Amino acid sequence: MKFVGIGWLCIALCGCASGAFKVASPDWASGYYPTQHAANVATAIDVQLDTQRQLLLLEGGYFTRTMVSNIGYFDVLIDRDELEKRIIAASLVESVGSVNDRMGLYRAARDQQPFLWLRWAVRETPKRRYQQLILTDPLTATDLFVCETPINGLTGVRDEVNAYPLFNALIDYIASNSLTFRQ
Repeated sequence: MKFVGIGWLCIALCGCASGAFKVASPDWASGYYPTQHAANVATAIDVQLDTQRQLLLLEGGYFTRTMVSNIGYFDVLIDRDELEKRIIAASLVESVGSVNDRMGLYRAARDQQPFLWLRWAVRETPKRRYQQLILTDPLTATDLFVCETPINGLTGVRDEVNAYPLFNALIDYIASNSLTFRQ
């Protein structure tokens, strides 16, 4: 019985490690990340993204930054640390305060420079968990785009099953709301 438990643990760990977060580039022919899976789009509000593409606040580190950069749409990608440095450099600390919540991000977008915010989230139901990718306008606190994929209880979140389909859905959203994307 002990060996069976160890066997399952090894399978689970190998499954997670073998598919976890490999940075890729969209395929030249299709324009999409390589996957056989699709994301469910929960929210897709029509907006003119071309007027909001100058600055994107990202969460998720190197993987997210590189995957979004490889899409080739947003002009400048920053994380919270870089946003805080910009606020300090512009002497806006008193008016903006912390950027660790929606109110602070609103003040930063209002006082420093408008931007969009791309972040990861997990949605849970009684029976499933879903990995989400969310694009928000901090000036209105509106989630412009929300897509999700189910999380496998055994293998967890994986690039080809979760991340690539989410980024492909983001590519579709950008293409539908931009006149300049891939022109």
